[in-house]
Amino acid sequence: MNKYIFHILIILCLCFSRSMAGIQFGLHAGVSRTALSGDVPEDASYLSKYGFIGTLSGEIPVTEDVNLYFGLQYLEKGTSVGYEVPKEKELRDSLSLSLKYISLPILMRVYSSNGKTYVSGGFDLGFLQDGRLKDVRTGSERDVTGWFKDIDISMCLGFGIMIPIDALKLNFELKYVQSVLSIGDLDGMDLQTGVPVRIRTNGFQFHTGIVFGI
Repeated sequence: MNKYIFHILIILCLCFSRSMAGIQFGLHAGVSRTALSGDVPEDASYLSKYGFIGTLSGEIPVTEDVNLYFGLQYLEKGTSVGYEVPKEKELRDSLSLSLKYISLPILMRVYSSNGKTYVSGGFDLGFLQDGRLKDVRTGSERDVTGWFKDIDISMCLGFGIMIPIDALKLNFELKYVQSVLSIGDLDGMDLQTGVPVRIRTNGFQFHTGIVFGI
């Protein structure tokens, strides 16, 4: 499925590049800080977890100040599960969940009059590639991909900065991302594992990269 997504994006980029002036491409890398929200195991809390982001992007002008942004993205999400322990002040990490996605972000960017700052909003369609649950105490790890739905639809809100450097632009962006629907799969999840079914991912993403026009 992933190779078809990639081929479709390349074809779209080639079509747009031939028919429209002002299209831009970008290469980005960044970090996500995510956790779960929703139902929580008894005597536990969800803690944030960091992950890597890598993106190939395209941007098409819609009006003078509004661009359509789309991309092909590798994205890591996850959470740690901390349990309350008697006589200890801090939560003790017991489980670490890592989820890896190939996603297709589609957003509208509204630029300021000088084109150096913008706000963005839209959706990110994520296709789950791998899920791992690690027991921090024992170091054991298991594949839990089947516990989660294949697709995670997230809404995105962001703020970005563009810094022109000769023919290129240096881009910095901070986004808040929240799953729209529960990502738990009742048919595939073992209810005795400590991870509830009604859960969503949420958190922040920070990207930096280079943007070039054609």
